[in-house]
Amino acid sequence: MADGELPPIRSPEQVTVTVRRARNLRGLRGDSLVSQIKVEFGDKVLGETPKVECMPDSPAEYNHNSTLTVTFEDPAFLDELGYKPILLTIIEVLPKEKKAKEEKTLNLGQCTVDLMPLLRGEVNPKYTLQVHGLPSSPMENIPAEVPKPEVDVELKVNEAILSESQLSECNLMTITTESLFSPPDSWQMPGSQYIYTASLPLPITSEKENVVVFPSGQLKPGIEKEVPNKQKKWFIPGSAQGNAIYIPDSYVSSDTYEEEAGDFRSKDDREHRIVAEQDKNRVTWNTERRSYLDSSATKSFQDKIAKTRYWPMEVMRVPLPSGNKTKKDDDGSFSYHGVVYINMAPLLYPGGSTQWSKDPLVSANRYNVDKQ
Repeated sequence: MADGELPPIRSPEQVTVTVRRARNLRGLRGDSLVSQIKVEFGDKVLGETPKVECMPDSPAEYNHNSTLTVTFEDPAFLDELGYKPILLTIIEVLPKEKKAKEEKTLNLGQCTVDLMPLLRGEVNPKYTLQVHGLPSSPMENIPAEVPKPEVDVELKVNEAILSESQLSECNLMTITTESLFSPPDSWQMPGSQYIYTASLPLPITSEKENVVVFPSGQLKPGIEKEVPNKQKKWFIPGSAQGNAIYIPDSYVSSDTYEEEAGDFRSKDDREHRIVAEQDKNRVTWNTERRSYLDSSATKSFQDKIAKTRYWPMEVMRVPLPSGNKTKKDDDGSFSYHGVVYINMAPLLYPGGSTQWSKDPLVSANRYNVDKQ
């Protein structure tokens, strides 16, 4: 290759999504039913399986292939494979009524297929996934002693999405936003509804940067305690509902005070933290964003950390839009804007791969930005 010549762009790769079978399904008429499965990626429907009968003593055999085309021109598409799952929706097909032109259907449950193994170099990952019943469906409240509904699915590519050399040079980064504890008192306005977001910049290439936005933070009262083993949510779950919005086998870290970083590690902070985390209101996301950084984005990220040490995460509260807003209402719609500065320098240390930090939220004014 001549000096200055760009390397050739790889031709698109087809990911085959094979839905093998489902078992232990329950429909309106019990555990004997006719079903099919819809396969989606983000807002795209990749396909639907044939309609297959499922019996108590035999699974529904679909053996249906759908395809997802992976392109390599834009690193942002590879990035999507990390934070967007394949969504499977199990559908009951009901008997056609007299004089009806089409069969009626009922969505029973959903599950998600993680594409991250493809970014780690795997070519044929296989899964057995629990199906989560949808609200008001016959599979919503299955007794504990009854076998759980499951789906067997596999992914396959002819060649690994990332070569060994690419894997050695790129980074697969995970960002988990958990909770904002003890938010400003002005956030406790009864009867008002707001959108709570957290966002931070992230390089896609050496020249292009993306803003990663964690939407849909939930304001919760202190009396509503966090459950142990909190499961992480998908960053973009698509049309998933109920427990299908959670990443399988991915839980929020339960590290101790001694293992975390940030500005609240001293013994003098213990009492403040106990009150803030157990008694005060909080905004909770518990959402994981996986990010693919190619070699140029990785170097750009490292250079920026080396230069500034701190990485900003902005937190905003915005009222939900209403249909009868006046211009005066719009002027005050940006009701809060704060920023958290996270010390990312430990990620540059030899062996540094994790930074779990709790840091103060400060007003996003020019003085604070320049100070950091």
